[in-house]
Amino acid sequence: MGQTTSSGQNTTLLTAGHNHAGQLVSEDFVDHYQLHKVKLPFPDWLETGNALTRKIKKPITIKRASCGAAHMILRTNRLNDLYVVGKNSEFQLGLSNNKPVKELTKIDTNKFLLKNEKITDVFAGTLVSYIIARKINPSSEEGDSIYWCGSPPLQNLYVHNGTSLGQESNSPTGASSSNNSQPISNFSFIRWTPEEGWKKNFRVKCFDCSRIGDDHCIVVNQYNQIFGRGSNAYHQYGRNFDGQNFERLTEIKLKGYEKQPPNVKLVACGGFHSVIVLQNNEFYCSGLNCHGQLGYDVEKTQYDFIEPPNLPFKGKEITNVALGLYHTVVVVEHSTIYVCGDGRYGQLGNGENKSINPVFSRLKLEAVSPVTGNFIRHMNTFIIGVSCGLTHTVIVTSDRKVWRCGGNDFGQIFLKNELQTCSFSVTFEPRCEINQVSCGGKFTALYLRKRVPIYAFNIERHLNIWEDKENMKSYSDIVVKCLH
Repeated sequence: MGQTTSSGQNTTLLTAGHNHAGQLVSEDFVDHYQLHKVKLPFPDWLETGNALTRKIKKPITIKRASCGAAHMILRTNRLNDLYVVGKNSEFQLGLSNNKPVKELTKIDTNKFLLKNEKITDVFAGTLVSYIIARKINPSSEEGDSIYWCGSPPLQNLYVHNGTSLGQESNSPTGASSSNNSQPISNFSFIRWTPEEGWKKNFRVKCFDCSRIGDDHCIVVNQYNQIFGRGSNAYHQYGRNFDGQNFERLTEIKLKGYEKQPPNVKLVACGGFHSVIVLQNNEFYCSGLNCHGQLGYDVEKTQYDFIEPPNLPFKGKEITNVALGLYHTVVVVEHSTIYVCGDGRYGQLGNGENKSINPVFSRLKLEAVSPVTGNFIRHMNTFIIGVSCGLTHTVIVTSDRKVWRCGGNDFGQIFLKNELQTCSFSVTFEPRCEINQVSCGGKFTALYLRKRVPIYAFNIERHLNIWEDKENMKSYSDIVVKCLH
């Protein structure tokens, strides 16, 4: 009997872009310049109950799809149901061989999870994958587990000033570690051993890892302690570390918060820089600033987490942050976008191809009617998903529109006959519900995480877009206004 597959009733996964390692989940290793609908290797429904109780059909959906440089890890809403696909040269898929995988392959999580643990989140890095798990009914003394596999996060894939953009490197650069031996990859997921500063009941509050560039990650616990692990060649973890690489979790202290940790809202890791946002919406960044990706006019590495001066969104609510190799995207109040950094491939969407953009620019997404040429009104919808790849940016809004800009040399922003675009272009597919996005190195994955009525997001903010429901079924390219 063949494997049961999903017909797309409850969830959808679309991919496009570079497919050299099979990360697009297609029948061959050919790049896709248009969105490709993936055949999911699980059924649409799961029946629960037995002969004595009423059977209930529970829909199976994607909880999270996370893209690394050339691989993807996918988690469904079934208990510990995990799938991997793509490049496996460093065993980042947790499989026993290092051959590329072109089909979503289920991982036997019982081999490494502790008893009564359930997976709560997954993250794909450059050459590594992470799994966060928690006890089903945890006691006050039981904390989370973090599992990882692949190459230890101390190597570069896209070396700054060492190779061209997108060119792979086999040797680490910029590391000041005295150990010159080649790191050994983990063939399977292993659990981080509790270390100094890691309390027994450590629970993950925030986590992010770099998907391109130097492999590094930042994790915040429930006490708001900030830890880093991996490459620190460009001071992605701030001051007092002299570019050291961290083989173990090492605590990071923000300036002014040495005695009492700040209340952290979210963290983000880029190719060679990092961002930490606090609950009071203070914005801290550190790392390489060669293209102004930290948001201020200093063309060198920043050795400490600082708040850039004259932030245009200072005091406003920061709701999301996405970092690419050399660029930064900040979402403010669910609807406004600010960008800075490298724009050579148009990945900032500000209508320019400048290499250095050290000042945050405000973007306003507006769609032009292909019939009248006028702006369609009531476009203030929620931005519910944003992700950055090597040279591209993709945004998903609450009215099922997908906005994308940047490099398109492998079809990663699914535009016909264009190598790149420096202005956001929009697509709208009412037959296919999409509400999340994850960008890999040069590929993109769009998926439906949870079925939500198309205008449910606008009730809370009292946004009125119902009048243009019919008008939003077709669009031409976006006109982007850059407001300084």
